[in-house]
Amino acid sequence: GNATTDGTSYYATINSDPDHVFILAGTLRQAMQTPIYQMCRLPELPTLAEAQMLSITLQGPKTEQADTETDGRRTTVLTANSTVLTATHAEDDSTAVSWRSGGANITDAPSLRALLEDLAALKVAECVDFRPSDDAVTFCGFQDPVTLTVHYQTATGIEGIFEMNVGTQNMGGTGRYVRFGDEPAIYLMELELLDPMMRLAYQGMEEAS
Repeated sequence: GNATTDGTSYYATINSDPDHVFILAGTLRQAMQTPIYQMCRLPELPTLAEAQMLSITLQGPKTEQADTETDGRRTTVLTANSTVLTATHAEDDSTAVSWRSGGANITDAPSLRALLEDLAALKVAECVDFRPSDDAVTFCGFQDPVTLTVHYQTATGIEGIFEMNVGTQNMGGTGRYVRFGDEPAIYLMELELLDPMMRLAYQGMEEAS
């Protein structure tokens, strides 16, 4: 009901006792105003430190190439840029790692260093839709996302695979929609954490460097 005169509490009725009016603390009402998606437990992402990663693959969205004509039939070819980065770890048990892309040593490339820095800091900002409809999935850009796949090794030596699909920007331009593996839920991740990744996905290693 309404607030009490001092503004710190609220009147309330309880179904099991309809003959009385109670006063409840205002903190309870404030908690009840929390949107449901702000109550969602956000996923904990694996530690993607450089020393623990074995390979990184970035699959860009499909782009339309020039039409080809065969036997009078015109065909539109859709291709996607793919960037594969492979880590080579030192054999002396140190944390030294060298990275290669297409055979070239790119360990000191600024675009790679920026990507590794942001991968180590990846964090989900909020849940957008826990059980999205097909229309919501399309609206958020997951019909043709950028896909990040990281093969990594935990501190205990167990190998794992982390997959994240990146969709379009949100309406406010503060982040991008993301999904993880086969999980249907859609989350939001801050834009600046994804900038190096998106450049590599669209441009490839050579152009981004």
